[in-house]
Amino acid sequence: AEMQLLAELVYLLKHHAHLEYPAIADVLTELGERGAQSYLLEITINILRATECETYLLDTILDKSGNKGTGGWSTVAAAEYGYPASMIATALFARYTSARKTERVAREAQYSLPRRNFEASTEALFGAYQISRIVNHHQGFQLINEANTRHDWG
Repeated sequence: AEMQLLAELVYLLKHHAHLEYPAIADVLTELGERGAQSYLLEITINILRATECETYLLDTILDKSGNKGTGGWSTVAAAEYGYPASMIATALFARYTSARKTERVAREAQYSLPRRNFEASTEALFGAYQISRIVNHHQGFQLINEANTRHDWG
């Protein structure tokens, strides 16, 4: 779910704030400097800055994600335990949507709404990102706790 948070933040900054990749990397760097540092944030910043033959690497990567199955396992476990791991499930469904690129592109063309511009302070982005990370981690740890209670892991 943390990867999905970063993907949505990058999308928002690129398509609604109209920032270029280096500027997005700068915003994310500032978030890290304010206490949001993580491995995934660091590699996202590196990917945003990566170029090959003067072309941003992100512009050469297929806009279609896969998955390893861990989100599915976690979502099924959450359903079995009756625990609302909404961020994990939502991130999983976002990956499934991404994997269906042909359908996604067709629906976007069919039902496209105008993109709204926005301006958000780094402070507001930091707060939204941090609270989302806290909720995400809380849900993950609570899911583990539910499994612990169910299976008496001690």
